[in-house]
Amino acid sequence: MAILYVETNFPLCIAKGQDTNADRLLADSPAGSLITPSVCFMEALSVLGFEQRLEQRRYLEFAASFDRFLDDAGRDATSPDALSLKRHLEESRTAGAKRLNDIQDRLYNALERLSVIGDLIPLTPEAIRETLRNPRLEDPTDDLILASLLGHAATCPDPDRGFLSGNTRDFEDQPPVRDALRHSGIKYFRDARSAHGWLKSKQQSDH
Repeated sequence: MAILYVETNFPLCIAKGQDTNADRLLADSPAGSLITPSVCFMEALSVLGFEQRLEQRRYLEFAASFDRFLDDAGRDATSPDALSLKRHLEESRTAGAKRLNDIQDRLYNALERLSVIGDLIPLTPEAIRETLRNPRLEDPTDDLILASLLGHAATCPDPDRGFLSGNTRDFEDQPPVRDALRHSGIKYFRDARSAHGWLKSKQQSDH
């Protein structure tokens, strides 16, 4: 059976609604075909927490400017558009707050589905030592993800292995990483659409 490695970027794309093909890939993949390093779950939750704090700060700044517009619109007793403007501003402010909750709900849902249908690569002492002694990437978490993938591939009996990551700067553009993936028999995909097509074609050829 063909397997597809996915990393932190995958559930985050689903959570942010940035790639509908990623959601389709998750929905269509049979049990055991998606493989995720366990560290990616922790990283996704950490990224969510950081971005929530960042977005909350931006939203509060944005809401403060909204309040000034609302005050001006509320004091305008002559413009026929003032009431409509005030209503739209209030709706926009509410929608902005809801979007933050939507992202969290979608991420939790994606992580739960991935944990059910996918397999996890546990964090091993070997992967930790590889990252500490022979790092291939500047970012230590990404390097740990890479070490986990390569360690799993070394013991994986499945001949067809793919790796989906939108993080091309680290996982595709670095020659040592490209070579390591190729040497391990892992085909790289930068987008969910191509990874989905590859996985489906491999599944069909198995039948």
